[in-house]
Amino acid sequence: MTFRELYVKEMNEITFSEGFEARTANLMKQRAVRKDEKVLQKRKPMKVLAMVLAVIALLSTAAFAVSYILSAREVADYLGEKEIAEMFEDCDFEPQTASDGTYDVTLLGVTSGEKLNMTEGFECDEKRTYAVVAINKTDGTPLSLMEGMPLQLAPVVSGIAPTSIWNIGFGASGMEREGVLYYLFDYENLEIFAFGTVSIVAFEGFFPTSDILTMDESGKTVYADGYTGFKGIFDLPMDESKADPEAAEELLGTY
Repeated sequence: MTFRELYVKEMNEITFSEGFEARTANLMKQRAVRKDEKVLQKRKPMKVLAMVLAVIALLSTAAFAVSYILSAREVADYLGEKEIAEMFEDCDFEPQTASDGTYDVTLLGVTSGEKLNMTEGFECDEKRTYAVVAINKTDGTPLSLMEGMPLQLAPVVSGIAPTSIWNIGFGASGMEREGVLYYLFDYENLEIFAFGTVSIVAFEGFFPTSDILTMDESGKTVYADGYTGFKGIFDLPMDESKADPEAAEELLGTY
């Protein structure tokens, strides 16, 4: 379920006690300053209705501050990455969300394509993987980009130790909109790791130490016993035909 669908569902389920609007209207009328009774009598119904609606809107906003999450294309566009935005326009990806009751993390989109922002006159056939993530407080409390990134996100591949791959040449751009943090991540081409399960994992900490992430007997990345921070692992859709174990081994060797 998307954030927009969740918001509509929650809003539809809001119920007010019997006589709520009438009591609110009476309260507003009692506190109003009446300098000219004739003029007030003509305008009162519209003014009271407006105030009632304002109170209802305020209550609704307080309970559900996050009403709309941007798409991956919109985030890339806001960040000035027009070409990446176009990649996401053609990307068929269903957003995934993980929540621990404090934070909601949504992977909005993942796409791979040629490396962008090259110096004019140079050509490059290198590919990159781009991912867009949204982070918000579950209770609607606004987050600020100035306060830093509350959670870390890193790519992982089954069969490869998380500490060996988390920093494979990534960069990130961030923005804040209506209390939600958005990040555009730029990784080395993750498609070459399609011989295993490629995921993006969210966690609390600077980097994924063995106290945070480990592997189970099958080689799948899992959270370590004793880790109590945020948990969210997002599996990425990868084309197995683009897997390149030799290139992957060479890439890992450079980091």
